[in-house]
Amino acid sequence: MMRFNVRVELLGGANREDYENLHTRLLLNGYVTFIVDNAGQQWQLPPAEYVHASGLPLKAIRDHASAVVARGLRLGLGYRLYVVSFTDWASMNLLPDTGLLR
Repeated sequence: MMRFNVRVELLGGANREDYENLHTRLLLNGYVTFIVDNAGQQWQLPPAEYVHASGLPLKAIRDHASAVVARGLRLGLGYRLYVVSFTDWASMNLLPDTGLLR
């Protein structure tokens, strides 16, 4: 199964509630806000970053994430989204995931 990093930015005057709604929709569709290292430790991702695991190809994940984002978007808002597949990763200064943001 491939792992994908997904980044979403809302455009057009998005507020906190818009991001909270987006976050909920993405979580309900299998996008998580943490990443797991080789030792099994979970780390919080920066805001608006998600990880998704799937056997689908990259463009299918892009289309799925885009549909999830667009489906609940408030009138007048737009978005930018990118998806990248990865097999390994490295970071600096990520916080341990406590599960409180999910």
